[in-house]
Amino acid sequence: MTTQAERRELREAVRDFLESVYPPISTDARVGAGDTRDEVLWGRAAGEIGLPGFLIPESQSGQGLGWTETAVGLEETARVLFAQPFLSSSVLATAAITESGEGAELLTSLASGRLIATAAFDDDADEPVTATRVGDKWQLSGAKDLVLDATNADCVVVTAAVGATVGLFVVEADDVTVVTHSGIDLTRSAARVQLTDAPAVRLGGDMGESVTRLRDLAALAASAELTGLADRALTMAVDYAQTREQFGKPIGAFQAVKHLCADMLTVVESSRAATAAAAAAADDAPGELSAAASIAKAWTSEQCTLATELLIQILGGTGYTWEHPAHLLLRRARTLAALFGVAATHRQRLAELLVAG
Repeated sequence: MTTQAERRELREAVRDFLESVYPPISTDARVGAGDTRDEVLWGRAAGEIGLPGFLIPESQSGQGLGWTETAVGLEETARVLFAQPFLSSSVLATAAITESGEGAELLTSLASGRLIATAAFDDDADEPVTATRVGDKWQLSGAKDLVLDATNADCVVVTAAVGATVGLFVVEADDVTVVTHSGIDLTRSAARVQLTDAPAVRLGGDMGESVTRLRDLAALAASAELTGLADRALTMAVDYAQTREQFGKPIGAFQAVKHLCADMLTVVESSRAATAAAAAAADDAPGELSAAASIAKAWTSEQCTLATELLIQILGGTGYTWEHPAHLLLRRARTLAALFGVAATHRQRLAELLVAG
């Protein structure tokens, strides 16, 4: 694991890169940005800071970093509402392939940025995905819902029922049907992926226990992004409070506004601590991951969303306009709060873990 100083340097490097190559947050620049694939930008992210390869071992041309460092990257990409597939491809899909113990060539292609993948863990309630062996090949049928960046992916890493077990498969994007949702997050796409006798390549054996870990890691990743959104909301709020004047003085001089900013700072610091604890468990204490991930996701889902709402409150009427990007932070936060388990689900799961433990 890297030292705190090294993680601080990593944060600065990622932030400097993103601020240099990505346009400032605005409604015009961000709405719809996740609907298209930016090969040039993603290639620069791979070549200049190795972003797609954070979790990939050096033996597969990656950075060989852990979840503690990847959480930093997720925070920073969320701060700028990065529309490229860091979460879906470089984190979720990469983690799934790594857990299988196979697919080294896929990891190498992902690290280079040439291949973009996404992960599909959640079945459509009416069409759960099942795998069938046909000769020496596999076919998948069913549907997955709320799949991030599916419209831009080259392949999809899919969980599927194999009799009484769970398998992990890779399906080419050309072999599935993708129907994009009209969700509230306007900066990143989510879709329903339909599989009809789709040819697939299996990775690993029974992945039942690994899928539980993958869901925990997804909750951890969402918590890191939520923390980044809250941090950006705080920055926007403080900047506005220092420059917007009422009654001859900046509104930041008024106690009520100070209290709101202090509340936002508390959210950011506590969320970062909870996420860091979950990331440390993912790296070094796998037996503690489920509880730590549920704590982080339950907390950040509600509190970081609240931070984006407080930003709009501080902005006043400006915050309610389409032109100001504050609503984009709120939209992303509410979407992340709903993905990979809502707060109530994680609190219930944590209670069950504590009773069982």
